[in-house]
Amino acid sequence: MAFAFDKLTESIPHRDDLMPESSRELLRLGKANEDLWNEIFKDNKEILDESVIEFVKHLTNTKN
Repeated sequence: MAFAFDKLTESIPHRDDLMPESSRELLRLGKANEDLWNEIFKDNKEILDESVIEFVKHLTNTKN
């Protein structure tokens, strides 16, 4: 999620100044080595797939 959050918010001007400390920490994690994140995602593909599906369900329920 940290990697995705970094990519999602990278175009926001002055994003680091606008976000609370917890978000900046999440961005710091997201900026870690991209190859490392790819390995983590590959090694945890099944649980990540399940987690993303559940997360999308919660987002959809919140939206509705």
